[in-house]
Amino acid sequence: EEALNVPIKSCVDAVLVGQTPSGVPVYCDKYALEADGVFLFNRVKPHTGFRAPIESGLSKMMAVGMGKVRGAEEAHRAGLGHHLVEMADVIANKINLLGGIASVDNFQGEALVLKGVKPEERKEIEKELLKLAWEQLPKVPFNHLHVLIVDQMGKNISGSGMDVNVIGIHRRLGGNPVQRYETLVVLDLTPESKGNALGIGYADITTQELVNKIDFQNTYKNALTTGFLGSVKIPCTLPTEREAIETACKLYELQNCRVARIKDTKHLEYLWISEALLPEAQNMEIIKKVDSIFDTGVYY
Repeated sequence: EEALNVPIKSCVDAVLVGQTPSGVPVYCDKYALEADGVFLFNRVKPHTGFRAPIESGLSKMMAVGMGKVRGAEEAHRAGLGHHLVEMADVIANKINLLGGIASVDNFQGEALVLKGVKPEERKEIEKELLKLAWEQLPKVPFNHLHVLIVDQMGKNISGSGMDVNVIGIHRRLGGNPVQRYETLVVLDLTPESKGNALGIGYADITTQELVNKIDFQNTYKNALTTGFLGSVKIPCTLPTEREAIETACKLYELQNCRVARIKDTKHLEYLWISEALLPEAQNMEIIKKVDSIFDTGVYY
């Protein structure tokens, strides 16, 4: 407030401002309705729950973010991918929308593009930036793993704790897996999540340390808002990180166990791999071995 000489206001009060042509109720933040002008900022990226020409971005910030809990509940209940844009359009007609900035991250989780957006350009620019975001989306460079180890998950990593576009969207939506990672192990929860472990249900094995950090009411509230309770089921919980990893690997023939370990689903420039993956990795131009103090297979 001191730097900008304006008050900072935040509330959970949402006002019913109308409905979409298909009858979905639309809510908007009370302060946004009263503001002299609204300027949006959000990342454009693939969503973790649906595929559409417009996914996460400025429109979602309006329909779900500015809609607060009531708006988010209505959006998810109706089907976010089908009604997101219509809901954002209703809000845009009720506020003084000045424009916004849409960003796209690169594969290292850093801002690659910051694009100024006029109100009338919002939808077309979001469509174009989503294509770029797909190109930049980091991925584990193996389609099949016996075990994928994720060091940390969290709301600051992905809205779903772990980006299912990385670990396999079938874990969220079902269907045949594109990334066939048979056993997923997650070891810890980021402090920035403040106990919100939404997405823990995507894992098969976790640690007692992570479970002890969970704020269950905060986590459940997030899941109930989205309507998908599978994302908060607690997986097989082991006392230590070592036991969690060993238990996962023992499910398979150890000598040929295909294992990769990553920091999180947002930062994939470095990963550890098991010996069983070495022949495949050595034939990939995008993978290079780097020095390690452990003199083992760290690749990027």
